[in-house]
Amino acid sequence: MLNRHDLIAEFSRYVSLSEVEAEGFLTRLEPIPFSKRQVLVEQGKNAEHFLWIRNGCTMAYHTDEEGHEQVMQFAVRYWWTTDLRSFMHNEPATLSIQALSDGDALALHRDQYNELLDDQPLFERYFRKIFTNALIVHQRRIMRTIGADAEAHYRAYLNDYPGIEQWVPQKYIASYLGITPEFLSKLRRRMVKR
Repeated sequence: MLNRHDLIAEFSRYVSLSEVEAEGFLTRLEPIPFSKRQVLVEQGKNAEHFLWIRNGCTMAYHTDEEGHEQVMQFAVRYWWTTDLRSFMHNEPATLSIQALSDGDALALHRDQYNELLDDQPLFERYFRKIFTNALIVHQRRIMRTIGADAEAHYRAYLNDYPGIEQWVPQKYIASYLGITPEFLSKLRRRMVKR
């Protein structure tokens, strides 16, 4: 389990967290170990937990009616992940979240999340900052998809997710970028030659 000092150090990037506030947060979390390929949130079912990745890597993706998967997000150490719409509104998820490696997360149940925000307004501020940062990342990704060439989009991906390629198969990176795995291979070779 994460200790208070590590939690305070991580959260201090966003808010000042006291020992008491950290303890109040930690008591609401459930440790969830996961193994590679395990589905943590299933499309069509309610996402009841907000997952804070402690170790490992997960990906969030949508599967369309023809069975094609579109990768929407990766989550690594100290990133939050869930199908946010499902979590917030208690409705079926439109995303699945799958582990790309062995690891573990701390799960914050929807009821615990709402109690936490009511009991400790500091966490309302913390999550607002987390959500704002996530929205900025998604907006930048959309703008790159619209206006940037594939190489610029790939370089931005490497910047947003440093070191993640050790966990993520090329086909998922390509899906995230909206290109084919074959084109990604050509792109990588071209970048290495420079």
